[in-house]
Amino acid sequence: MNHKCIPIVIACFLAGLSARTFADNVPFDRSIDRIAVYDDFAAVKYSPAYVNDLSCSGGKTAELWAVIEWETDADRKALLATLLAAQVLQASGATVGFGIHGCFDRFGGGVPKIFRVDVIPP
Repeated sequence: MNHKCIPIVIACFLAGLSARTFADNVPFDRSIDRIAVYDDFAAVKYSPAYVNDLSCSGGKTAELWAVIEWETDADRKALLATLLAAQVLQASGATVGFGIHGCFDRFGGGVPKIFRVDVIPP
């Protein structure tokens, strides 16, 4: 490998690490209590609560709610469709989990943003 490439490879590796540092996972054993769709985001309330590592300023709200933001998330339709399907599948015992990152500045100061929805069949 050319020695000029080494700093670039190291920088890419560190950038990948730092991006993952700001993400967290809501465990797969949650249930969806409510989904609310607004003009610029969708919010999901889940239980039981989960204290995440994102430091969103929404307090207890940030432990029970997460959002899909329309403006910044290209996969918003797929994520919302998966949430709606998960809510229906709960009747047969399915549970749900989320990949979360960043904070959405609503709901009393901030709640996590969803980038992945995991539906676990019964």
